[in-house]
Amino acid sequence: RVSHKYIRTKNHGFIIWPRNDDLWHVHIARAARSEVVSAGFVFFEDGEAVCYGESESLKMKSDSSDSAALTRQLAGPCK
Repeated sequence: RVSHKYIRTKNHGFIIWPRNDDLWHVHIARAARSEVVSAGFVFFEDGEAVCYGESESLKMKSDSSDSAALTRQLAGPCK
């Protein structure tokens, strides 16, 4: 299964990018210029986001509500 990194911001919602060692959570958080409320990793299973883990660079964990919230955000305004 392929996993990605993510941050959840107060103003922009979720920002997702491919998991690699060159781009850390803190880099994306700085670029977002919005308060980060959670961060971690995500994979997709049966059309649902599964968020887990934590960001060492931000010292933040994924939140228990992240999976459902990201699934809703990706579904768009119809859900």
